[in-house]
Amino acid sequence: MLLLRLLGALIISFAIYVLAVQHVGLPQIRCSGKWALPVGFVGAAIDTMFGGGGGTLVVIYMHMRGIGKTQFRATVATLWFFEMIARLAGYTLSGFYTLSTLLLAVLMLPVVWAGTAVGEHISNRISQDTFSRVLAVMLLLSGVSLLVK
Repeated sequence: MLLLRLLGALIISFAIYVLAVQHVGLPQIRCSGKWALPVGFVGAAIDTMFGGGGGTLVVIYMHMRGIGKTQFRATVATLWFFEMIARLAGYTLSGFYTLSTLLLAVLMLPVVWAGTAVGEHISNRISQDTFSRVLAVMLLLSGVSLLVK
């Protein structure tokens, strides 16, 4: 529980920082590509321990790398697609998921595709700054949800 609250506090702090960069003019901190492996490892460990939550570290990393919204969305969509396949397979082989759970996952694919199409439609119509603000607000909400869990 303590680790989840610390992760929530980290995510909230970063979200506030991103908003402060845009609204107050704080300098924007960038990180190098050398952080990809450690962030990916820690994110995967958090996902494994808690069944999720590590993806927000990847989002923070990518934002700090200064990746544009189109590349960001493509990378996250691809990464999480393969992560979900691996998670479904692992949980099924471990006996946590039943055939009805897998069928539900398959039935939800059209919803996933529709959400992706809507996200692309919206993303094509907003600026990079708006995208960053929306991302910061989503991270803020994610962090708060971890604190109140």
